[in-house]
Amino acid sequence: MSQDYIESSDDFWNNHPELRERKKIQKIIFVEPKTEKLHIYSKFELPRIGTVLLATIMKKLGYECRAYYMKTDDFLAKKFSADLICISTITTTAPAAFKIAEYYKSQHIPVVIGGPHVTALPEEALEYADYVIRGEGEIPLPELVEALNGDRELESVQGLAWKEKGTIKMNELPYPIEDLDALPFPDYNLLDTGGTKMSGLSLKPTIPFQTSRGCPFDCKFCSVTAMFGKKFRYRSVESVIEEMKLYNPKEHIFFFYDDNFSANNTRTKNLLRAMINNKENFGGHLNGVHKFVLILQKMLNYSICCEKRDAIPYISELNQ
Repeated sequence: MSQDYIESSDDFWNNHPELRERKKIQKIIFVEPKTEKLHIYSKFELPRIGTVLLATIMKKLGYECRAYYMKTDDFLAKKFSADLICISTITTTAPAAFKIAEYYKSQHIPVVIGGPHVTALPEEALEYADYVIRGEGEIPLPELVEALNGDRELESVQGLAWKEKGTIKMNELPYPIEDLDALPFPDYNLLDTGGTKMSGLSLKPTIPFQTSRGCPFDCKFCSVTAMFGKKFRYRSVESVIEEMKLYNPKEHIFFFYDDNFSANNTRTKNLLRAMINNKENFGGHLNGVHKFVLILQKMLNYSICCEKRDAIPYISELNQ
């Protein structure tokens, strides 16, 4: 790491000159803390797509990665040795995320926080963490690691916020990823849940999917557009079906994390039709997939179409 980079870096490094010759980042720990309080996922123990997807991307780039979803005290008790700690948070998990950030920063390990909460309130997060990534993190995180390894400037990292000589600096938000098919499928083998069984509506393990991002409605109470934008972007039907084929619905529950699954009616119909056409590839769970898709399709037609008469003919078409 060059002397010029060190002198222009975060106040953290200026306050700890003994770390200036630290090794380059190789081992990265990802964590999304659980919360004891009631929130949207309290009743559903689901794997977190964001942390696992980022860990998958960084592993493909050659870094040693592991993702965790567990209670804060359990995570802190492990006292991980890492070169970088990456934390994802929503508002209800922010206190837990800040507690983790504060601990690892005190251990002289750089900490970066991302997620909807800190995208809206980066100044708050910088009281605890060294860096904040606002918006989608798939492009900014590799850029940040390059910067921390001395291969680029912090000012070139999309969506990054950090402190320099006591002043908060904030780069432009990252451009939304247009080609969602270019992202790898999340590797859930990288996830450690601390013994928590990932289950949702049944005792079966739950596998989440994200087939699209963004929402055109921009509701005032919602964080989706701040995080993913108003443009509705979606994966190809082929990409979604290919990922679904990796799992057997006799053994798993499929959970769709989309911000607005039905924002594009034509796309939604095509995806649902493909699920029916490929149902024999979903481990033989034919009736469940078929009935679910038909019921959902009927609901979508009645809720989206201006004229309800379109609903029943289309159900017949799906059955053909």
